[in-house]
Amino acid sequence: MSQPCYFCQSQSHKTIQNLDQHSQKKFTIRVCTICQSGRTEFNFQVETLADYYPKTYFGTESKRFFSAIETLVRFSRILRGRYIVSDRLPNQRLRILDVGCGRALMLAHLRERGHDVYGTEFSDASSEHARSILGSRIRTGAGIEALNFDPKVGFDVISFWHVLEHLDAPLEYLKKAHSLLNSDGRLIVEVPNFNSLQSRLSRSRWIYTETPRHLFHFSPEGLERLLRTAGFSIGHSPHTFSFEYGFIGMIQGLLNYVCFTPNFLYYFLKNDRFKILDFRKWTSWFDLVMTVVLFPLAGFCGVLLELMSWIFGRGSVIRVRATVKTEKVD
Repeated sequence: MSQPCYFCQSQSHKTIQNLDQHSQKKFTIRVCTICQSGRTEFNFQVETLADYYPKTYFGTESKRFFSAIETLVRFSRILRGRYIVSDRLPNQRLRILDVGCGRALMLAHLRERGHDVYGTEFSDASSEHARSILGSRIRTGAGIEALNFDPKVGFDVISFWHVLEHLDAPLEYLKKAHSLLNSDGRLIVEVPNFNSLQSRLSRSRWIYTETPRHLFHFSPEGLERLLRTAGFSIGHSPHTFSFEYGFIGMIQGLLNYVCFTPNFLYYFLKNDRFKILDFRKWTSWFDLVMTVVLFPLAGFCGVLLELMSWIFGRGSVIRVRATVKTEKVD
């Protein structure tokens, strides 16, 4: 008997294949036909996942993209910080933990506004920039032990921005976060929406499928099931619009129909584009020409499609603000 769905325990599923552009290996995703969530199948130890996070994944000199794109990334981190504090009093000082904080751009912004901030990150390499800013307030480690903070000194906010999909046991991390939050604390989660329109259009080539680094693939129903099981209450429907991920994801999805290389535009915009894309092949030059020629049309159609997706609740991400239930789970 096949392994049941991690989210809803259904035995009904289908499979799709996804190519990892870094390793050039294909991975299988088991997609639940009931809750539309998915799980990457892999036949190696979780500890070896570090091998699938090459230096090109994190970029060079603490930058992943062109300077202009980096400016937009930094702006998006400010928007994240504002979202975190948007439901609190203007002068309230919050104790905030960001799990998978990356370069800690958001945490640095929040610290400037007077908040008490902490973060965790995957490895020393990925957290180098964060530690240079916040020092010992950044913990490194891929396991749940990185969250071993003193539960007696709770957090007002714990956030997982595009992190849960990377974790081997997201439910256990959510339970741990539950135990670290104050009684009036907030949990903020954002993940790629595996049931979004752009995911449906691109499917095995979707830019945010990204196996094997993404071990889980969330639908709104699947994420809500995990949050409720972990002891959280959700007071509103998930948000599905993302300034950072929405438009580029849809535009790239449309360009994937004509390009040989999946997600060529995304990788071309990266700092290490020549370490990922092979311009010794004519197909890469073809992809470059087609991307340049078709970008205006793809951009126009992509923006319209993503806005329509958001209106109907099928945008590129799932963002939820959850609260702690009265009774805590073990």
